Amino acid sequence: MPDPKPCQCCGHLVLDRMPGSKAIFRRCDGHGLTYVRPPRPDEPVDRAWRTVDPSRDSFEDWEAEQSAPWPDDTSVLCCWLPTFWRR
Repeated sequence: MPDPKPCQCCGHLVLDRMPGSKAIFRRCDGHGLTYVRPPRPDEPVDRAWRTVDPSRDSFEDWEAEQSAPWPDDTSVLCCWLPTFWRR
C-alpha cells in the first residue's frame, strides 16, 4: 500500500482509503476475531491519531431535527486532524 491511512478505531496505518469511508481495520471490526491478525511492524499508529476527547471534540446530536450535510471530503470527519469539521 503506497500511502496507508489510519484506522479511526486504533490509529494503525492499515487502510487504503481515508477514514470516514467506513473502512476499518479488521482487528477493530469486532466480527470474525478468529481470523484477525495484529498490526505488522510496518503498520505503526499514525503520529497525529488520538482517541475521541469529548471535552475538545464536538459531535453532532443525531436526535436533532436537522443535521449538517455529510461532507464530500471524509478526511474532515477525523477528530484527530486539524481539519476536523466540528471545530
